[in-house]
Amino acid sequence: IFELPAGKVQFRASVNDIDGSVYSESADGASTQLDNDFETYRAGLVLPIFADLQRDEPVLGNLSLTVEAGRSRSNRGRANSLFSSSANWQFRPWLNISATFSQDSEAIDGTLLDTATTVTTGVTVFDPLLNRTALVTQFSGGNPGLLPQKRETTGFSVSLAPYAPGNVQVGISYTDSRLRDSIGFLPPASIELLAAFPERFIRDVTGQLTSIDTRPVNFDRQERRDLRASVSFMIPLLGRTAAASSGGARLQISASYGLALEDRFVLRQGLAPVDLLAGGATGFGGGRPEQSGELTATLSRKGSGFSMQ
Repeated sequence: IFELPAGKVQFRASVNDIDGSVYSESADGASTQLDNDFETYRAGLVLPIFADLQRDEPVLGNLSLTVEAGRSRSNRGRANSLFSSSANWQFRPWLNISATFSQDSEAIDGTLLDTATTVTTGVTVFDPLLNRTALVTQFSGGNPGLLPQKRETTGFSVSLAPYAPGNVQVGISYTDSRLRDSIGFLPPASIELLAAFPERFIRDVTGQLTSIDTRPVNFDRQERRDLRASVSFMIPLLGRTAAASSGGARLQISASYGLALEDRFVLRQGLAPVDLLAGGATGFGGGRPEQSGELTATLSRKGSGFSMQ
């Protein structure tokens, strides 16, 4: 668009239009077709703040800011917004620091909203309250009252390349993610689900479970914070000169370590959060490990090779 002392300001925009439909036919011969169309508009700016990395004696390096905003709309008439910003600081050729922030609300898949309700009788389910199975009437299909899920993510990362001949790469990143009104189908009944969605589990006057509603719902929120570190390097196997060429054999080693600092899930507003790092479960599966690691070795030569993980 125009030029600043550090360089040109860049403008970018995009428009995406996705059309689709889902066709279904029931056992009684009734057919349904649901159109599912999405339009997304995005626009953003890249602003160079300073740029002296190409000088003989750089002081601040290169710093740029990126800002993007957009809006998506489905043929159901619901509009959702998005916003993101990032800062990228290349302090030296071997040191890069970045920060990101994004907010977005996602358009809901039309099948989750408009799929016709199906009623099935005589379904066997487990009743965790009475600790036994029960025959119930089950309701399934779409839920037109769903809210779009909203995500907010903040991230910071540092990457180092301290030794170019060995292609040594070191990275550290931190991510803070908040997801609100997440959409999902109810899993098999658990004590936590019974407390969070009592209206979905109907009982008669004797306390027997008589019907369940498995149509999708909005869960309150999930909060996650993660720290991750990684390192990778290359070992030449046929001498430095041969490994540097395209046909040289080389061994690439990559290792990563992840530490989950927080992972809490709140099924419904007002209920206590479930700590997934402390072994808590939500009905969608067990808890989440606090630590994780991965080691990969890749042997390559002349464009082919194999990996071990």
